Amino acid sequence: EQSTFSGGIDGLYAAGRELIAIQNGTRPHRVLRIALSPDARRVQRVTAIASNLEELAAMTTAAVERGTITVLAGSQLIQLVSSDSADD
Repeated sequence: EQSTFSGGIDGLYAAGRELIAIQNGTRPHRVLRIALSPDARRVQRVTAIASNLEELAAMTTAAVERGTITVLAGSQLIQLVSSDSADD
């Protein structure tokens, strides 16, 4: 089983039964989707929604709404779609 390093997380957002993480303390910079167990006590899966995009280098924060993630990166707003995530 492949694991995804989850260190360097600078922002963590609840989206239904999942978490969206801004990982800008490592290279490459990424936006992660973290699927939790039904009781929210364990991580079941970590997937990169976006990774190694030049625009993500300056990301600082995000907003999550119904499968759309808007990331603030410097003076840019970048929208990512997370079609597998639960509605919040």
